[in-house]
Amino acid sequence: MTKYSLIAIVMMMGLAVPSVVFADNADNHREWNFVISLDGDPIGIHKFTVDETAGAKGAWRVQSHADFTVTLLGVPVFRYHHTAHEEWDHQCLSQLTADTNHDGDNSHVTAQGTASGGALHITTGQNDDAALSKKWDGCLMTYAYWNPDMRHQTHLLNPENGEVEAVTLTPQPDAKITSRGEPLAVHVWRLTGSTNPIDILYDFDGNWVGLDAKVRGGRVLSYRLP
Repeated sequence: MTKYSLIAIVMMMGLAVPSVVFADNADNHREWNFVISLDGDPIGIHKFTVDETAGAKGAWRVQSHADFTVTLLGVPVFRYHHTAHEEWDHQCLSQLTADTNHDGDNSHVTAQGTASGGALHITTGQNDDAALSKKWDGCLMTYAYWNPDMRHQTHLLNPENGEVEAVTLTPQPDAKITSRGEPLAVHVWRLTGSTNPIDILYDFDGNWVGLDAKVRGGRVLSYRLP
């Protein structure tokens, strides 16, 4: 079976209002534990945590961990493992370390902002001989579905391959899904760019509650909160 190149973007997993919405708790911590399904069959999990950095208003620490396996007649045909650690400063990515095993292909991506916040240096590879570096001037986000401000971006950093990808996000008709076992009305934003469209789902308070994407063969990959 060929690799699901779209899933690499879906896993990645702005400068406009509203800003990140946090639950009312003392430590400004948010957590998402999504079940990933393919055509309704669970294949794995993707967990995100977002924390406000102590004593630094507007600074965020983001961690992402994804694990899933696609099987065919009970035999594993595709495996994916991804971890990312991000630092954010006022809606801009300031630091990133990401490691991915994409069905046996390993990648390592780092990004480091300058002291003035005017540029982001992105490196792909783990040693000096193989590493490739580039610079992005200005504010940049990853595929931060948890952040509603991502909807206003025109370019996003893919933490799997280190590429800065041109994207468009457009509102779609509202829909109804099942989230945490209950029916839920959601706003839908469609992300298009270098892959097939991805529909990102937000509740009416602006909280990320899921996504849907068509992958190879017309199959549907979904994130839902159990």
